[in-house]
Amino acid sequence: MALTWAGFMRRREFIAGLTAAVAVAPVGLARAQTRNPAPLKRIALVHPTEKPAGMTIDGRRTFKAFFTELRRLSYVEDSNVIIDRFSGLGHSNQSDDLVAEVLAVKPDVIVALSGSLALRFKQKTATVPIVAPSSDPVAIGLVASMARPGGNVTGASVDGGFDLWGKRVQLLSEIAGGRVTNVRFLLAAPVDWWEKSSAHIQADARRAGISIAPMWLDQRIDRAAYERAYATMMSDGVNGVVLFDSAEHITNRKLIVDLAVEHRLPAIYPYREFVEVGGLLSYGVDLADVLRRLADITDKILKGARPGDIPINQQVKFELVLNKATAIAEGMTPPATLIAAADEIIE
Repeated sequence: MALTWAGFMRRREFIAGLTAAVAVAPVGLARAQTRNPAPLKRIALVHPTEKPAGMTIDGRRTFKAFFTELRRLSYVEDSNVIIDRFSGLGHSNQSDDLVAEVLAVKPDVIVALSGSLALRFKQKTATVPIVAPSSDPVAIGLVASMARPGGNVTGASVDGGFDLWGKRVQLLSEIAGGRVTNVRFLLAAPVDWWEKSSAHIQADARRAGISIAPMWLDQRIDRAAYERAYATMMSDGVNGVVLFDSAEHITNRKLIVDLAVEHRLPAIYPYREFVEVGGLLSYGVDLADVLRRLADITDKILKGARPGDIPINQQVKFELVLNKATAIAEGMTPPATLIAAADEIIE
């Protein structure tokens, strides 16, 4: 069965309730005469790899943004809302068990922090609202359209379309001075998105004189899986990496960056979180803002809105972040044009 933290969370809630009951026992008769309060709303927060202990306001900045926004919207955990945290801990082959465990707590809304995970939930329930970020929710079959999702799923898109991936390939070639010719597109698991998008991405790469092919991880996403992937890339003569915007990659960002630096493989990442731990450069949306948007959407659903009527939030701002120290360490001199275009340079 998939490892989750749900048992701990429910146990903690039970103990807290028991303690409170003992504390107020002397006035139990008076309390019995009051009207029973409405049951608390329940949010299931689900991540494919992140440990539940880190899914708090004190966790990484994306979770901080999510919980801070909920607090701004007057949600106080265990006071007027219950938040159950679940994680697949990288066991993607056990996702059905994870989905079943989440649905068993009867959440009012599921916040699934992965497009592929959200799709699993959609396949199992047509009634529980699902809020999720994804690259292209229409392409992977999550929603009918961006403006009117329909069904029980909505959320935010973190993708800028095919042009975004072409831009990433171009930036990778630019910083590497043209030495990147054989690139791997690193995905956490096989997804329909690649089948529908690969022709456009490969065409953009060919125009830049680059050959690009997918590289999949094993079903169990852990250190060994990433190490095998990088070993395979090195044996195949790969000299550049484009990282897909998988939630699994974000959890393992330090490991991924360390492997790229160790093998001196120029890599472009989807989010600044990778560059902040030593990655070469990133081009993408601000994930913290995406999580704030998901909190806003969650609030609307808890107040009665139907997910199918809430448009998919589309990010319009993309930031370029460059780690100059990593570039120099890998023998690259970032061109002046790239430095001028960067939104932030980490020295």
